[in-house]
Amino acid sequence: MTRSLDDYEELIKGYYDDWSSYLGISQQWDITLKFIDLKKSEDEDDSDAVCTWPSNYTTAVMKFNKKWLKLQPPNREVESTVVHELGHLVFHRMWDTINSLFAGELRDRLTNIEETNVDIWTRQIMRARNEKSCEHEEEVAPLIGWTQESWD
Repeated sequence: MTRSLDDYEELIKGYYDDWSSYLGISQQWDITLKFIDLKKSEDEDDSDAVCTWPSNYTTAVMKFNKKWLKLQPPNREVESTVVHELGHLVFHRMWDTINSLFAGELRDRLTNIEETNVDIWTRQIMRARNEKSCEHEEEVAPLIGWTQESWD
């Protein structure tokens, strides 16, 4: 089934509403979603999506690349991209500190580390939310004090 860009925009808005509420971001930030053709000539690169914000303000713009959406990414990839971009807002102070205190190669290395950390966090938070149990839950549960009620 081929989806239209409008279908993807609705899917992204749904994931955004769900995850921004779940993470508490919608209560802290004023975020605008945009669907645009990102170009390498812009400050952003040719990414699937970007999230930008002015330092010391709780306003942000999440831009989703129409070129990426035309490739018909699967729902899980779209959801992961939305959560990843929201993750930059969770860790915005790290990004702001890197941008304000460092330059050149060191800044580039630190922003790559930040990007990797947001990737890792995205996978962890999505797994934690979407999986109620793990393969060895009966063995692990007593060790960490979980009860059956805490899984439900």
